[in-house]
Amino acid sequence: MSIDRDTVYHTARLARIDLELLPAAEAETLAAQMESIVAYVELLRELPTEGVEPTVHPIPLTLVPRDAAARETPGAAAVLASAPAHDGATFLVPRVVGQEDSDG
Repeated sequence: MSIDRDTVYHTARLARIDLELLPAAEAETLAAQMESIVAYVELLRELPTEGVEPTVHPIPLTLVPRDAAARETPGAAAVLASAPAHDGATFLVPRVVGQEDSDG
């Protein structure tokens, strides 16, 4: 398939990409790149794929399930003990927004 500058501009319009200000030399470069992509796809079509199951990954993957046993979680006191500052019930952090709302 031969791809020219007009095909590049047409494809760009279909993709809602504005290439009207693209220099002609760059459009020619894009045409050559698109032509090489299409040629590669045509080459892939020649491969014998009869009987080959479609896959989503090139190598088989095995998922290893994690242990679903219930575990005891640390209590609030233990979690708060590791905090740099707390008031016994919540974490204390520096204020990151101003006192006044700057939006109005």
